[in-house]
Amino acid sequence: MNTKCNIMKTQMPIIFAISLIIFILFSSCNNPSENHSSTIGGLLNLVDDENGSEYPGIDAIIALYPEAKIDERYLNIRAQYGFVGKELSSRDCFDHRKLTPIASVSTDGSGNYEFTDIPYGTYNLVAVKEGWGPRYIYNIVVNSKSITINPISLRELVNVTHDLEEFEADRTYIVQHDVTLTSQEVILHRGFSLYICPDVSIVIPAICSFNNSGEGISRISSSENLNRIGEPIPVVKYHQVYFSSKSPQQSLSFEDIIVSYGTIGIRAHAGCINIENSFFSENTSGIIVTSNFEQGWDAESIVSHNVFIGDNEGDAVHYQGPIAGEIANNIVLDFSTGIHIKDKITASTSNNIISYNSVGIKSYHLEGVVSNNLLVDNRDYDMMYIFNLGIDNIQGTIMKNMFFSQKGVYFGPSNDYVSLNVLMENNNFFNDQYFYETRIPDSESLWPYMNCLNRDNYFGLANIEQVESKVLHHTSFEFSSDLFRPQSISIYENSNCGPLLDDD
Repeated sequence: MNTKCNIMKTQMPIIFAISLIIFILFSSCNNPSENHSSTIGGLLNLVDDENGSEYPGIDAIIALYPEAKIDERYLNIRAQYGFVGKELSSRDCFDHRKLTPIASVSTDGSGNYEFTDIPYGTYNLVAVKEGWGPRYIYNIVVNSKSITINPISLRELVNVTHDLEEFEADRTYIVQHDVTLTSQEVILHRGFSLYICPDVSIVIPAICSFNNSGEGISRISSSENLNRIGEPIPVVKYHQVYFSSKSPQQSLSFEDIIVSYGTIGIRAHAGCINIENSFFSENTSGIIVTSNFEQGWDAESIVSHNVFIGDNEGDAVHYQGPIAGEIANNIVLDFSTGIHIKDKITASTSNNIISYNSVGIKSYHLEGVVSNNLLVDNRDYDMMYIFNLGIDNIQGTIMKNMFFSQKGVYFGPSNDYVSLNVLMENNNFFNDQYFYETRIPDSESLWPYMNCLNRDNYFGLANIEQVESKVLHHTSFEFSSDLFRPQSISIYENSNCGPLLDDD
């Protein structure tokens, strides 16, 4: 009996080790996410646009990329303010020129391609060939030993010439030199892609319409390195897409468009241009809208529910008036100026979140209302209010905004002759400095033209005596009592500020 027990004691470690090995092997076989790789294959075809036939896509490059990351600051904003901006996915943020591929292969003489030893995961596939429009296949889930991709078709790049009348869905266009379209009417269909060579412009003076039916993303971007697969390198920007129609009948509405790598993403000198639910990424300036003084009409333009992420230069949105309409519900990050409103702007600027810019909002000759905006982490000022250049009877209203950056609102003249008339009402200031470095020309003849009325503003980082003193004495002594009148400045937080609440 003792001998038997001793044998069992001796064999127990061996039995345990064998059992452990079997358990590990069994567990790994039942856990498809561990130590597994896949073979991915498919076929690439080239489409003959003249007759619609397809033939093998020889000597093309096929590459696998990781999913694009979404800016964490945008995600944090959307988590708190879900109605501001638009919903971005990794698909919206994907551009193969920004990422290094996991793997790349060339197609064979029959247009076939194959990847081996690809770890399980989710990928984007990119197909490129010189002279042909690139093709993106998003969100390929690799979770088995073998994956077959549906056949991919590439269509030849369309060179934009002056007589082009339509930008068709599922077609890729390239602008190789400055071109002005001469057609009387131009139609843009949802799902077109437009790539513009570095420093080149396309001008569209025609009456233009956007057909939003169907599916797909419309893209405008630089053509730089369009067919390059490899390590990311800087992309040289195109100059501008300029809708230059001066007709009051012009009414152009874009939705779901992605604009990237432009010196000016979209510029419009039009009766009306509306841009909504779109993404502007890595442009020097996103949108510039100007009206036509000569014809005496105001543009009724709307820029709303967009996301602007820049490269710390230019303006995300630039309105040069006289312009009516609105700039509303946008997310603006990383520009020199977030929103720039100039020359008798009667448009409403409301419910925007403006952050990580040098200046959040810059205004000249403001005649409209800036309300319910949230400004935070802007480097120089949350807002610069430049006095009206010799223009009387203009009043701007700044109300129900939340200013959180270190420096709040800067007031300064644009010339020696100024006319200041502004109402600051029901704002929340959490700044170390409210009126910062305010400079007023030292001339007694100017004081009748200056009026800045503060009413029911809340200051979160200073006691009421310090605030009143700061407001009264940030200007030259002669004008302090007449220029800044801190009526009813409150130490109680306003409950009606910021983009979460209605502007009523």
